[in-house]
Amino acid sequence: MRQKRRCFLVLLAGSFTWPGCGAIGPAAIQEAAPLAVLQIPLASPAQPQSPVNQNLPAAPVCQPEDRPLPINLPTALQLAHARGVDIAAAAERIKVAAAVLDQARALWLPTITVGGDYFQHAGPVQDVSNAVFNDTHNSLMLGAGTGIGPAAVFTVTDAVFAPLVAKQQLLAGEAKLQAAANDTLVAVTDADFTVQQARGELAGFVDATRRMEDVVARTRMLAPAIVPEFELLRAEAELARRQQAELTARERWKVASADLVRLLRLDTAIQVEPLEPAQLRISLIDVHKPLEELLPIALISRPELASQQAQIQATLAELKQERWRPLLPSLVVRGASTPGSTLAVGGFLPSPNSNVSGVRGDVDVQLLWQLNNLGFGNAALVHQREAENRLALVDMTRIQDQFGSTERWGSRHSAWRRTTRC
Repeated sequence: MRQKRRCFLVLLAGSFTWPGCGAIGPAAIQEAAPLAVLQIPLASPAQPQSPVNQNLPAAPVCQPEDRPLPINLPTALQLAHARGVDIAAAAERIKVAAAVLDQARALWLPTITVGGDYFQHAGPVQDVSNAVFNDTHNSLMLGAGTGIGPAAVFTVTDAVFAPLVAKQQLLAGEAKLQAAANDTLVAVTDADFTVQQARGELAGFVDATRRMEDVVARTRMLAPAIVPEFELLRAEAELARRQQAELTARERWKVASADLVRLLRLDTAIQVEPLEPAQLRISLIDVHKPLEELLPIALISRPELASQQAQIQATLAELKQERWRPLLPSLVVRGASTPGSTLAVGGFLPSPNSNVSGVRGDVDVQLLWQLNNLGFGNAALVHQREAENRLALVDMTRIQDQFGSTERWGSRHSAWRRTTRC
C-alpha cells in the first residue's frame, strides 16, 4: 500500500498543470522569504469532482490571530517549483555541468600566451670552446607564445573522451533536476493532503463537540427530576473529552500547516487554510489497478534511473580514456624565443641600447607517449575506472530494487535493460 501511495503521489505531482491556479494574495507574497517576486494570479477554489454530501459538517476556519493563508494544491505546487531549495540547487549543478562540457569541447583549441620578456645577464659566461669571459647583456621581447606549464601540452585522450564524460554528467544532472522536482512535488502534495486530513478531522471533532453540548444542555433540563445527577456528570465529562479532542485536532492542523509552510519557504507565522472543499476527491489513476501494472510505468519514468544510466555511460567513457591513454600521444608545443620557453614569436630587441631589432620566432614541437610509473600507474587507473563502472551498475540495481525487479516484466523492458550493461 505504501508503494502504491507513493506511485499515486508521483503521478499526482507531475499531473498538475492547471493554468491560472494561484490563490495567494499579494500580502501573503510579501511575507514570504525574499527569493524572488512571485506573480501568481488569483483563482477560485477547485470544485469537487464527486458529489458532496450536504449533511457533512462544514470545514473549520483558522483563527484571525493565526494569520490564515488561503492556498490550494496547484498554487502550492507552483510555489514548490519557484522556491524549492533542492530544485534550485539541482539547477545550479546543471549550469556547472554545462560549463564543464563547454570547457571539454574547447580542449582541441590551443592555449595562447601574450606578454613580454626581459632577460639580463651580468658576470662570467662560458662559450662552446670552454672559454670563460665576463659579459653583460640583456634583451627585450614582446610577443605571443603557447600556454604555460600543463596548458602547453595537448593530450589527445582528454580532447576525445573528456567531452563524452562531461556530456553524460550533464545528462545525469538534468535527470537529477527532474528527480529533485518530483521529490519536492511529492513532499508538497503529501503535506497538503495532511493539512486537508487534519482540517477534516477537526471538522468532525467540532461537530461532535457541538452535538455533545446539545446533549449536556438537554440533560441539564431533565436533571434531577427525570435523570440522575451522575448522568449529567457523565455528559459533562464526555463534553470535556470532546473539547480536548477538538483542541488536539486543531493543534495537528497547525503542525501539518507548519510542515507545508516549511517546504514552501513561506512565513512560518502563518497557518495554511486550504481553499479546496474538505470532501474534494481527486482521481488521476484507477485505485483498483493492480500494483504490477503501476510499477513498470513508475520504473521506466523514474529520472533517478536515467541519471544513474548516464553515470554508467560516463564511467565507460572514462574507462576507455584510461585504456587509450598510453597508446595516443600528447603534443607539446613550446616557444623557444626566450629562456623561459614561453614566447614563440614577437618583436625582439637584443639590447635596449642596440639598433638591431626585428621579429623573432622559435617553436619547439614534441610528440610524446607517456607511461605513468612504467605503465603500472596506467594499469591502476584502468582498474579504478573498472571498479567505478561496477559501482555505478550496483547503484543502478539498488535503485531498481526500490521499485521491484524487472525480471517479471519480460520483453517490454529488455531494451531498456540492455542500455545499462557495459
